[in-house]
Amino acid sequence: MPKNILFLDCLKNNNFGGSEVVLLSILKSLDQEHFPPYVIISGEGKLAKGLNSIGIEPIYIDIVERIEKSFNPLKLLVHLYKAIHYVSSVILIIRNQKIVLIHTINESAHLFGGIAGKLAGVPVILHMHDIRRSRLSRYIFSFISTILPTKIISVSGAVKTNITSVGIFREKIENKTIVIYNGVNLQNYSPSNCSRRIIREFDLSSSDLTVALIAQICVWKGQREFIKAARKVVNKYPRSKFLIVGEPLYDNKNYDLIIKKDVEQKKLLDNIIFTGYREDISEIIKSVDIIVSASHDEPFGLILIESMAMAKPIIATRTGASLEIVLDGETGLLVPSKDPDALAKAMIYLKENPEIAEIMGKKGRRRVEENFDVELQVKNIVKIYEQILSKRYG
Repeated sequence: MPKNILFLDCLKNNNFGGSEVVLLSILKSLDQEHFPPYVIISGEGKLAKGLNSIGIEPIYIDIVERIEKSFNPLKLLVHLYKAIHYVSSVILIIRNQKIVLIHTINESAHLFGGIAGKLAGVPVILHMHDIRRSRLSRYIFSFISTILPTKIISVSGAVKTNITSVGIFREKIENKTIVIYNGVNLQNYSPSNCSRRIIREFDLSSSDLTVALIAQICVWKGQREFIKAARKVVNKYPRSKFLIVGEPLYDNKNYDLIIKKDVEQKKLLDNIIFTGYREDISEIIKSVDIIVSASHDEPFGLILIESMAMAKPIIATRTGASLEIVLDGETGLLVPSKDPDALAKAMIYLKENPEIAEIMGKKGRRRVEENFDVELQVKNIVKIYEQILSKRYG
């Protein structure tokens, strides 16, 4: 008998981050006959387009993506109205579509989907993708996760440690939290030759070295440190090219203007290319020599497993989930966070030792095959579904 699952994602304004990529990946691999998915999102945009491409018609319910830091009574009333409307609308869908389980994807969805599930008597899974950097935020989440969800899926040990680090109910939260690593489709991300289109588009054919940092543009993803490291590499290899792939999201809408000034000041206009948002990430990965993750504190880093699956050598910072994904000296190199000198030395080392870089790439592919296959991820998620549903409904 089919068991209807409701997925909730509250991103707005066409934002599309790693959690949305993961959601689409899960839905593509999920047995939709056994677990028919219903997906609530906040409006048209990249996520809606992705859902339509896999044959899922999203349900639209407007909601505030993030509660604004405002004491404006009118804004607070609007937030309250939208919250009540959202929760009541979700409850109506739960009843009309005979939903047996709710799976929430991001911050507002955890709160409002959790409340709707609690009121409707339906179990809720919170899927945690982020490291909460504010202690207050961790306390708030600790309270929410104590009373609302049946289970919490954490995408890494680093995220689990973060969400269980505060509060008087830490042990209870830890007991209901399980780590399930994100996965990658091994067919879509497999070793292959460079994309001639990408080589032509970014004029990479005559470069000494080509490196890409692929991430949303924001402070903690480390683009500024990447630019400083690029300057040091260019001093030795002047024809090197560096791609900064991505766009600012959420509260970082003008951050790209800041780092573009950095590029100009460091006289790297001929070496650093801002590509903006791209849908052809696999084409870019296979067309460069090295992939870098310069994050200050990485919750997971999909780009790491995507690049390793394509047998590319990785340089990542020694923080967060990077320590769980990258085997230092085997599948890539780990460098201290916020250290442009170390990052530059690692890039030069791989440039000057291509045979080591190639071996790292091959080992990285094997590691992804064994630990980060999307089929393994979905299999583990389905186990959680079945455990909850068997206890709940027999």
